[in-house]
Amino acid sequence: MRSDLQTMEYSSESEVRHPGRLVSNMFRSLWTSRSLAMSLLRRDLSATYRQSFLGFAWAFIPSLLTAITFSLASRNKVLNISQTDIPYVAYVMFGVVLWQTFSESVLGPVTGLSAARSFITKIRFPHEALFLAKIGESIFNFAIKCVLIAGIFIYFGIVPSMGIFAALLVIFLMMIGGLSIGLLIAPFSIIYQDFAKGLPLILGLSMFATPVVYPMPLTDSLAARVIKANPMSYLIGAIRDLTIHGSTGYSMQLFWIATGTLILFFISWLVFRLSMPYVIERCG
Repeated sequence: MRSDLQTMEYSSESEVRHPGRLVSNMFRSLWTSRSLAMSLLRRDLSATYRQSFLGFAWAFIPSLLTAITFSLASRNKVLNISQTDIPYVAYVMFGVVLWQTFSESVLGPVTGLSAARSFITKIRFPHEALFLAKIGESIFNFAIKCVLIAGIFIYFGIVPSMGIFAALLVIFLMMIGGLSIGLLIAPFSIIYQDFAKGLPLILGLSMFATPVVYPMPLTDSLAARVIKANPMSYLIGAIRDLTIHGSTGYSMQLFWIATGTLILFFISWLVFRLSMPYVIERCG
């Protein structure tokens, strides 16, 4: 790890003046930060799970409780949910796990940069390690949640299709999209705590504008148009379709979402990199 960090170069001249060099340095920093990212990932996982009685269970307890709550509400006619193609408990559990994974991807850069606030002003290192560690943590947490999903599927006799491998690619795309949003917000959250405090509230409300606990609406109401304008609606719908049926009717939407996500990720990464000197100066 030390040899990687020694290859880093710093200059007082703004990187924006040399776009080609800027892009080259971005990818070089991403590559050299991999060992540091693994160290940060091990530290974060240890702090999250080893210092708790329930350990890894905390990765899926929120999803489990949320799914149970909505299932009871639907069973007792508190919510009027239309027919789903798999048992509603499994439907909700799957959707909540996907939404929680997306939320963790969004919050990851914000919490990672906040945790690093004490040493980003003292140590020079590739800051890409911060978000690489967080995307690794999101993948690890999702792998734990998959155990819960597998148990639910086995209990209800649901056999996933071969499309589950394509669904994993869409899940990774969803994580990259969440990471991109988090990268845009992270520098501002260090300076203004309102972002860090308000983001979980916004994500919680946004879940109800996404078909997480209900199917995609077929009507043309105002609420339905809002839901259909939400890219996450098609990502979660496509993941469900590919896992259960092996195909999805959202192929064109996925193409445009994937294109937009890659563009957003690069822009977010660029903003993150260029804003870090100002963040460090403000923290210092």
